[in-house]
Amino acid sequence: MTVDDIFVVAISQLICNVRFVSICFKIVTNSIYHLLASIAVGINTSTIRSSVSSWAIQEQSRLWQALPKSSQAKLFLNTSDKGLARFALSLEKKDLRILVGLLTGHADLNRHFKIMGLQNEAVCPLCQDEEETSIHFIVQCSATMLLRRSILDDYTLSLDTLNGIHWAVLLRFVKASRRFL
Repeated sequence: MTVDDIFVVAISQLICNVRFVSICFKIVTNSIYHLLASIAVGINTSTIRSSVSSWAIQEQSRLWQALPKSSQAKLFLNTSDKGLARFALSLEKKDLRILVGLLTGHADLNRHFKIMGLQNEAVCPLCQDEEETSIHFIVQCSATMLLRRSILDDYTLSLDTLNGIHWAVLLRFVKASRRFL
């Protein structure tokens, strides 16, 4: 059996195998493979690239949703979004720190300070009603209700709507509140 025969048999087996996509993903950057695959199997490289990319996005989304942690971050981002990633990467360091803190719950708010042992109480200094968390600040705080209405178009928000808020709007709300100066 020649190397070419082994290659054709291997490609044929891979096509029938469910793991074809994951194996292709590992070698998708190899241009020689693209050329050989398109010749041996009759699949052009853009089809392979598109299939692998689609699979990778679906797999990433599945793994993200299955992750038992990061529940707060999942409220703001339930699937990968290149536009949001580009936006975040374009931010200045200070704005990116604030955004990531809000998305993850590690913001400069009293609840996080109490967890770190920097504060004795976690009560919101604006409304004095509840613990000051990112969710409370953005969704529930009565002291930011009018600001929430003017920037986020509603007095109150539900947790289900958080992933629909563009991060630029979220940052505009945060900056207007002057809470993170």
